[in-house]
Amino acid sequence: YTDPTGQGIQGRRIRAGSLEPQGLTAIIEEYSTDDVGTPAAAYDPVNNRYLTAWYRGRFSFNTMGRMVAADGTPSGDRFTIAPNGTHSELGLARNSRTGTFLTVFAHHDILDIFGAQVSAAGVPEPMFQVTVSASTTGVDYARTAAATGRPQWLVTGNNFWDKALGQRVESGNTSAGVQKLTPVNGAIGVPGNASLL
Repeated sequence: YTDPTGQGIQGRRIRAGSLEPQGLTAIIEEYSTDDVGTPAAAYDPVNNRYLTAWYRGRFSFNTMGRMVAADGTPSGDRFTIAPNGTHSELGLARNSRTGTFLTVFAHHDILDIFGAQVSAAGVPEPMFQVTVSASTTGVDYARTAAATGRPQWLVTGNNFWDKALGQRVESGNTSAGVQKLTPVNGAIGVPGNASLL
């Protein structure tokens, strides 16, 4: 969430089911004089961590990211996911088929939704245009949801309260098309059935 007392991003894990707060509040983005906001997070069960994303702008407009460990501790430095973004929401989801993340956001200067993929290793890929809406008033509320069995996402948005937008996006990274989930490498004495994703 955005800290209301300053320009920073904080986060805290919440136990599913009981909604009980876990651990301490983590400082994801230190306070600054820049405008920050619209944070989102997605969980990576393979590496047991989260990717967090948010908008940061003042003289330039960026979508930022930072990895967060499973215990809620920030891991590594923040990095630029895309050299653009706005304060009007962003979406973030992880695709289990590819292990990659997709963040989507309204472009600051072009009235459409753009996106950027982050690899499973945490490396951002080039920004790309998602929608071609021909809007003259703007788009906002970009959201994304990952398909479960395909290297795709559904991206949605709003053409300034006039109409809903939707576009499927396919990942260019299909190297992780088949992932073994269980048993872990080196396991012995396990049943002979196997599950593939």
